[in-house]
Amino acid sequence: MQLNQLQQETASAFKELQATNEKGQLDALDKQKLSNLNQSLDSLSLMFDKYLKSQQSPSYQQKAGLTLTTQDQAFQNSGIASQFNEMVRSDSVASTDVGYLQSARVNEMIKNYLNTNSVIRKFATQVAISRESLEYVRNKLDIQAQWNGGTLPPDSVDGYEKFTIKLNDLIAQPKVTYNLINDVQIDFEAWLANELGQIFLNKENDAFINGDGINKPKGILSYTSTLDTVTTKNASLMTVDGIINLVYSMSDIYANDAVIIMNKATVQEVRKLKDSNGQYLWMPGILSGKSDTIMGVPLQTMSNIPVIAANSICAIYANLKKSYLIADHENIAIQKDPFSAKPFISFYCGKRVGGDVINPKAIKLLKVAV
Repeated sequence: MQLNQLQQETASAFKELQATNEKGQLDALDKQKLSNLNQSLDSLSLMFDKYLKSQQSPSYQQKAGLTLTTQDQAFQNSGIASQFNEMVRSDSVASTDVGYLQSARVNEMIKNYLNTNSVIRKFATQVAISRESLEYVRNKLDIQAQWNGGTLPPDSVDGYEKFTIKLNDLIAQPKVTYNLINDVQIDFEAWLANELGQIFLNKENDAFINGDGINKPKGILSYTSTLDTVTTKNASLMTVDGIINLVYSMSDIYANDAVIIMNKATVQEVRKLKDSNGQYLWMPGILSGKSDTIMGVPLQTMSNIPVIAANSICAIYANLKKSYLIADHENIAIQKDPFSAKPFISFYCGKRVGGDVINPKAIKLLKVAV
């Protein structure tokens, strides 16, 4: 579907949703119509996201398929891709002294996949490290610079704390057939990178939001008891006041690059809300070629955020660049295992990643509560 057609259908669906919502007392047919319109808007938004991703990283989109493209063939001809594919197709279990296969191209394609499709990675700070962990100093009190009139006291460590972001092992074991590996028209390197990208994305997303820090990254919602929280003032509904108070709770120094993250089911409820001037809080970004917004703040959706329920955190409002840090070990270890999952061939793949909140002041939470 072309961009202008997406825009037209979105504008039509949103206008119809507004008209239905403003009827006041809704009967069963109206409620069903609202549900259908929400689903249509979700679907159109998903198509728009895919359109944006295709514009942002066309090279990866080409490499993600099974069939070799012209660009992939160039990799093959140069020996960059074929060397890995040949090692995989050999009869040996491993083809290196350390027992693991290495592919810079697989690493790069997985990194591109995660950066393109991960909401947290798209906005958070990312660093590559070579050690087992990263030591970081967290500014707990959000201490800023001071004007010096000649009487500035010695620097103090009060308000600062050192903590460690540990790398955790994320293991995946995708399985393939002998037929797929040995088909010379299939770029196995690209196939494996695409499989691992999807597997790693699902696990990372949940850890960056809900992880407890035990053998996995520490997620944002593991700090629920200490992060600043705004309530909806209603135990079962999203409210206009809750959204407005959330947006205005962020300091100016963080608000410019902040985003709101919600579950899609929560977004459907927000689409019904209007401010005191009759303006809807949610606006479809597709009409302007950008992200959807809530009160002008870019909106992202993740299924890992809880839905609306009593005492649940239903939205995260954060400047992720300033508040969350992801540490990665650059190399992904790959080991071929033709024995454990016969008749398939298993590939034992290990990725090392850590994550933690580095500035709590740049995160606000919205809680459904009385």
